[in-house]
Amino acid sequence: MTFNQGYVRIIDQTLREGRQSPGVKFKVNQAVEIAQMLADLPVEQIECGHPAAGPEDMELVQRIVALGLPCPIITHARSCQTDIDAAVHSGAEWVGLFLGINDVSQRTRVVGWSVQEILDRIMDAVTYGRQQGLLVRYTLEDASRTDTGLILKAFTAAVKAGANRICFSDTVGILKPEITSSIVKTLKQTFPNTDLEVHFHNDRGLAIANALAAIDAGANWISTSVNGLGERVGITDLCQLMANLHYDGLRTLTPENQLRELSCRVAAYSRTPVADNQPVMGSYAFTHRSALHARATRRDEMAYNWLNPALVGARTQIAQDQLPEVEQLVTPPAIAQDTSFQMIHWRIGKSYLMLDHSLVSDCRQFCLVQDISRTPRIQSLDQTVRVHQVDSLILLLGREANLNGLKIEVCLDDITQIVESPASVFIPAGIPYRYRVISGRGALIHHINARSWSQSLFDSTVKPSAVQSTMPGILGDRLQTNQMCV
Repeated sequence: MTFNQGYVRIIDQTLREGRQSPGVKFKVNQAVEIAQMLADLPVEQIECGHPAAGPEDMELVQRIVALGLPCPIITHARSCQTDIDAAVHSGAEWVGLFLGINDVSQRTRVVGWSVQEILDRIMDAVTYGRQQGLLVRYTLEDASRTDTGLILKAFTAAVKAGANRICFSDTVGILKPEITSSIVKTLKQTFPNTDLEVHFHNDRGLAIANALAAIDAGANWISTSVNGLGERVGITDLCQLMANLHYDGLRTLTPENQLRELSCRVAAYSRTPVADNQPVMGSYAFTHRSALHARATRRDEMAYNWLNPALVGARTQIAQDQLPEVEQLVTPPAIAQDTSFQMIHWRIGKSYLMLDHSLVSDCRQFCLVQDISRTPRIQSLDQTVRVHQVDSLILLLGREANLNGLKIEVCLDDITQIVESPASVFIPAGIPYRYRVISGRGALIHHINARSWSQSLFDSTVKPSAVQSTMPGILGDRLQTNQMCV
C-alpha cells in the first residue's frame, strides 16, 4: 500500500484495544463483520487480537486474515519469540511488538531488568520478527512518562534492528496537545525516514486533541477505535477523528460511508451505547433546541452545524421532546397497533403498549405486555428473529399460583432453552433471539432501553452476521429490523 506525502493513515484497533474495554467480548463473527466494515470505510490497517493469549484470539486473527481484506492486518505480541511465533502462525502480515523502558516498567512489568537488557530485548525481538518474514511495528509503552533520552534510545534500537514503524504510546493519557506537538516534532526530526504512529488514551479527555496536534506536528499514523473503546475510558475515537480530518481537508468523507452503521454495530456488540451528547455520533450532535438556534437552522441547516450531518449518517434536528409534568407520568396502556412487534401467534391474546415516547414524551424506555389469554391449540412459533441495539428483557408471568403456568421456548443466539414462569430472559444488545409459546396462560413483558421499538432494532440495510451464522435456516425474509439509532 502506497500513500501520498502528508496523507493521514488510520490504524483501527477496535478488535484489539477495543476488546480490552471493560465488559467487551466480541464474538468471532461479530469481529469479522466489524473488520469488513472498517476495510470498506476504508482504514489503512486493522489491528486485532493477541494470538499468544489463547485459541480464541488465534481464531479471531486467522478468520480476519482469511477475509483477504485490502488493508493489512497487524496483530499484537510481547517482545518475545513465543509471541512472535504465534503471530506468524496467525497469518498476519504485521506484528505489533511492545515494551516499556521507564522506571514504572522496570518496577512493575520487567522487574529486575536493566535499561541495557530492555534495549537488547527490543533489538532481538524486532530482528526475530523480521527474520520470520513479518513487518514490525515497535511500540514504546508508557512513552509519555519516559525520559526523552530513553525514548530516543528505545526507538533507535528498534529502527536499527529493522522496525518498519515506531509507535509513541500515551498509555495513561496524560499528555496535552502542546507537549504532544513538541514530542512528535523531535521524533520526526530524529527518525525522518521511519513512519511514526501515535496512540493516545483518553483519561484526561484529550485523545482527539492530542491526535490532531500530532498530525499537525508530522505524525502519519493514528491509532483509533470505533466509539473510542479501549482500556479504562478508551483511546482516540475513529468516528470523531475521521470527521475532524474531513473538516481539516486531510481526508474525505462522503454521505455513502457506513460510519454511523459501524458505530451502532460496535455499540451494540460491545454493549456500550454511544452517549447522546458524544461528538459526531451522539444523537444530540446535530440537534438544536433554543428558539434562536431553531429559527436560524430552519433557514439554513449549517447555521449552527460545524459539519454537514449527512457526511456522518446523521441529519439536522430540532429538539422537541421533553418529559411532561409529574402528574402526567402515569398513563393508561394503548392497544398495540404496530405489526412490527406483533407476535405471529397473535390469536392467543392482545398486545398492550405500556410505555414509549408516544405515551410519555422523552421517556427513553419501551415496554410492551402480551396477554397470553388462552393456551394455543398447536405450538405457536414466532419465527421472527430480532436483534436489538440495546439490552432488553422479557419477563414471564403465569396466571397460576406463585406466577406459575406459562411455558415458552427461547432461542438466544445459538442456544435453545425451555423457560417456565416466573422467569426473566435477559437479551444482551446485538444478540439475535426468537421465542414461541408452548403452553399456559399469563403475560410476556418486553422491556427495552430505547425510546421506541423501531429505534431499538438494527437497520435492514445490513443484516448482522451474528444472525446469519448462528441461526441458519430460520431467517428467510422475516428478519425483523427497522431504523438505525439516532
